[in-house]
Amino acid sequence: MSWIQENYEKAALGGAVVVLVGVAALSLIGGDDVNAKALSFDRNDDPSVAALADATSVLEGRSAPAQIREKIVGGREVGLFAGQPLYVKEGQSDAVDLYDSENVHQGIANDWWRKYGIDPGFANSADRDFDKDGFTNREEFEAKTNPADVNAYPNLITKLEPEGVSIFKMQMRWSVFNADQITMYYQDNLKRRFNERVSVGDAFFAHQDDGLQNRFKLLGKVEGQEGPNGRVQDGYEVQDNTPRFKGEPRAKFVIWRRGNQPGGFTEIQDRSVEFRLNALGKEGERFTVSELETFSLPYDSDTKKRPYRVESIDPQGDQYAVTISYSEGGVKTSKDFIVNK
Repeated sequence: MSWIQENYEKAALGGAVVVLVGVAALSLIGGDDVNAKALSFDRNDDPSVAALADATSVLEGRSAPAQIREKIVGGREVGLFAGQPLYVKEGQSDAVDLYDSENVHQGIANDWWRKYGIDPGFANSADRDFDKDGFTNREEFEAKTNPADVNAYPNLITKLEPEGVSIFKMQMRWSVFNADQITMYYQDNLKRRFNERVSVGDAFFAHQDDGLQNRFKLLGKVEGQEGPNGRVQDGYEVQDNTPRFKGEPRAKFVIWRRGNQPGGFTEIQDRSVEFRLNALGKEGERFTVSELETFSLPYDSDTKKRPYRVESIDPQGDQYAVTISYSEGGVKTSKDFIVNK
């Protein structure tokens, strides 16, 4: 509050006292006629008093913050106290107007850069990663995601890269022990070799570890059917109890009396693929997913939400074809990868 505000009332009161003193003096000197004239001082027409009130109002107004209205010209907001960014196309002298000019980066609308506050003034602005999530500005534009939000990004499947395929080979063959049992012989590429007596309807490899314990179940005998290499022979049907194989054709197979591997073995394989995710700062991490296993992106072995699945890992000459299935926009789709052996 100004001095004028604080003291105006006092000043006015002081003036009134002076006036009253003067009136009293005149009444003592001039009698009744003087008293009648003194009543005319009840109204103060001095212009300085009105000016004083106006000055007080102005000073009060200056304490309130200034408000500047947005200036809209031609449908755009114009900053009155900030310079407008100007761009010049290479080889030209005329300024590029992001409101009226053609797209400064092919395929990306100029208003997209303005909407998210991203500088389009670099020759490689479309290939830059503004929010550092591993996706370029162009990739985010095409996916309709927010390029300024690290938590908004396109489908991570586009940044998934296979590093290699691993094959675990298991070979089995059998011989008759008695009318109710067979002897199952086993070997693998980890150089493990053993045999076990098995009855129909029982799980086998009961005394093994590393995922083999009771993994298989002997279902029953298959007689006189065509096996490997077109030979008619006997075999035993086996069920693989691995959870990810449940309900899949892979869950059952036949061990033939004479398989197509050396020594008459029948071979089955566990295949897995190692991946790297080139986004979200995960570039230095590797994770392995088995065939028919579901997984998440980013990879989390403990999560229950696993929208991706390795459908197949198939050998094709010197390469493997890896197929990943997933749902996008409610539609099931897939992506194929080629991995060198």
